[in-house]
Amino acid sequence: MYGKSQFFLGNITNAGLIFKELYGKFSGFTDAGFWQARVLFNSGEMEASEKLLKKLLSFQPDNPEILYQLALISLEKNRIPDALSFLKKASLFGDRFALVYFQLGRLYHQLGLTQKSAEELSKAEVLLTKKSPLYNSVKSIKKRFPQGINKGE
Repeated sequence: MYGKSQFFLGNITNAGLIFKELYGKFSGFTDAGFWQARVLFNSGEMEASEKLLKKLLSFQPDNPEILYQLALISLEKNRIPDALSFLKKASLFGDRFALVYFQLGRLYHQLGLTQKSAEELSKAEVLLTKKSPLYNSVKSIKKRFPQGINKGE
């Protein structure tokens, strides 16, 4: 818990030390490994983060957070097909994981696949409260859709 609080307070170095030690002592503790991968990602160490996440994925192939983080890395590296694959897999396992649907919808929108984008964004919208920062982003993207697109409303 302390490592996560350090991470969210922006103390990435401290968080990294905590998670590295935890994961080093308890390599089966995938939560510590996941957070270590997030620290590596935020520190710009994409290769190390990706390697660790793929190792963790071999233990938990249905973990939507690991799949989502791998999608973010793929997006950073402009590997769009990989990002789509990871996001699609994450959406199968993360019914309550609105970020997955949001990113998938956003990516489909960027690729010009408006109907698919609308479908994914509608799934995210259902899961979000109106107070969520993502809610307005979903609405903003959906407003750009041409007439005749089923916006899931």
